[in-house]
Amino acid sequence: MKDFTKSLLSRKFWLAVAAFITFVVNGQYTEAVAVVVGYLTAEGAADAVARVKG
Repeated sequence: MKDFTKSLLSRKFWLAVAAFITFVVNGQYTEAVAVVVGYLTAEGAADAVARVKG
């Protein structure tokens, strides 16, 4: 649970949220989805690397 809380407080997460909201407000839905997919891919890759190293 601590890792989940830590990820919610990260700058990378809030930057992705801000970008997502900006794209949705401007009607750029494809870009908004790309931000979400990019964030999830980056977090998944970071988790995979941490698991291999750990």
